[in-house]
Amino acid sequence: MILDEIVKMIEEMFANGQVKQVASKEMIRVLEQKGIERDDIDDVLDEAERREIVEHSGGFYIWIDPSLREAKKAKIQQHFEVLAEIFKYGKIDFLPREKLITALKEREFHDEEIRKMMIEAERDYVLSFPSRRFGGDLVAGCRWIPPEERKNKAEAEKAERELSKKWHEKKAMQEEMWEE
Repeated sequence: MILDEIVKMIEEMFANGQVKQVASKEMIRVLEQKGIERDDIDDVLDEAERREIVEHSGGFYIWIDPSLREAKKAKIQQHFEVLAEIFKYGKIDFLPREKLITALKEREFHDEEIRKMMIEAERDYVLSFPSRRFGGDLVAGCRWIPPEERKNKAEAEKAERELSKKWHEKKAMQEEMWEE
């Protein structure tokens, strides 16, 4: 199945707004029953969130009314622009997580907005969250990903998941052979 068809399936689960929320586990179970693999489910749910069809919160996927979707997308893009400004459009390669949070609070974002902003930025490959050594200490931080690198980052992450899946399958087969 192609991504658009699966996203349409997700919309149908909400009966065009008649159902307001679906538990995360239920959403995953239904999609698995339709033959969609777990890694693909993650990608599809991310895409449904990116399109503002649903929002993930508190263990539920919550339906977003179509009349609100464009405004929510615009707000997310504004948040991404703020992040780009903080990282000076790539001139700052890495910020400790606390410094990024401080910079966002200085721009009058509250804790919940910052949490959601960081989740959305990671989902859309705007930020990555590596750790680096500073003065001998390992520091959790953030790296801004330039727009031209985001597609490659997404493809690399998907390839890494595929490689990991194949490795695990190979290990399972080896274990079966040893048991025989």
